[in-house]
Amino acid sequence: MKRKFVPFEEGRDFAKTLHLKSSSDWEDYRIKKRLPKEIPTHPERTYSTEWQGWGDWLGTKTQRNQI
Repeated sequence: MKRKFVPFEEGRDFAKTLHLKSSSDWEDYRIKKRLPKEIPTHPERTYSTEWQGWGDWLGTKTQRNQI
């Protein structure tokens, strides 16, 4: 049976509340199995069409001009 996850925006909002700074921090948090079952352990795979990087997911993305 395939697991059901929350929509991308809801998952991202949850991730931002954790105040993690990097994908390594996410991995450490994930390994400790503290994620609710409806939050994917690998959001970059689960939300591949919406995924814009770890900075976007964790809320650490800064606004800069891309060259």
